[in-house]
Amino acid sequence: MTPGAVIANRYALVRTIGAGGMGEVFQARRLADGQMVAIKILREELLKDKESVGRFHREARAAAALRSDNAARILDFGELQNRQPYLVMEYLDGHDLMTEIDNRGSMPLEEAAHYVAQACSAMIEAHQLGIVHRDLKPPNLFLANEAGGRKVKVLDFGISKITSSFDGTITSTQMSFGSPLYMSPEQIRSTKTVDARSDVWSLGVILYECVLGEPPFIADTPGALAVVISIEPHTPPSQKRAGLPPAFDDVIAGALQKDPKRRYQSVQELLRALEEFLPREGFAPGTIAELPAGSTQQRLLAPTVTSDKLGPEQGVGFVTTAPAQQQKP
Repeated sequence: MTPGAVIANRYALVRTIGAGGMGEVFQARRLADGQMVAIKILREELLKDKESVGRFHREARAAAALRSDNAARILDFGELQNRQPYLVMEYLDGHDLMTEIDNRGSMPLEEAAHYVAQACSAMIEAHQLGIVHRDLKPPNLFLANEAGGRKVKVLDFGISKITSSFDGTITSTQMSFGSPLYMSPEQIRSTKTVDARSDVWSLGVILYECVLGEPPFIADTPGALAVVISIEPHTPPSQKRAGLPPAFDDVIAGALQKDPKRRYQSVQELLRALEEFLPREGFAPGTIAELPAGSTQQRLLAPTVTSDKLGPEQGVGFVTTAPAQQQKP
């Protein structure tokens, strides 16, 4: 695909803004009204790979079902003439959480809790719909610049496990998908039986990394990392960074229990545990209040929920406009 190409007689490609093993992401202009959107297109050479095509379709079904203001919106889905599937997504200005961590090293506890709480908002709805993400990590939490500050958008439901309401068959080969640094012990063993508590673990790892600047479990090889995650205890945050309250150690411990039965049993529980690290006034999980951009005092307010249906003429899915960064499909 090249700039100027027209997709489905509705979208004109402007530029490539990301590329990865699964596909490419383009900035595009909707011809009907000039609205900028992002379009993700599966690589042509993967059309014969049923698992890759299935993953692409799962992302469309899962993300399109979500109405949380903290989930990237997929608003159109179709196929090119050669049957290459594509997704049309809202075009977001900003960069992902991994870029933020790389640039800053770490961040204040309140700011980190603010970002993770917004991700929790999206995942509460996903879990209620029977969707387990299975690949929550900093690159999949996008910090979108919106009026009043930053808003977290959860991206990439491509390897999600869909346990109800949808047809989501997961094969043995697909078990290998995911990011080992953020995988729960049970997901490392087998993803066939993982549930929402695996996403709780991943959010705990993300929170730890935001505050400490490094994930709780590190090793030189994937095999060694699997062992460390499965059997080694994490170092409490307060032992690595002076001034962190013991209560934060408790939150991390609750999210990073090896046995899922001893872990927070839901994202709601994790969110409740985070509340003491967020400003009290007007707090409820969801969007960012109108405070100065970049302020660590930004509040979370109730999420916006709509009843829109998936359709070609609706709003737009995800993307970065940071010139030095490329969105990974």
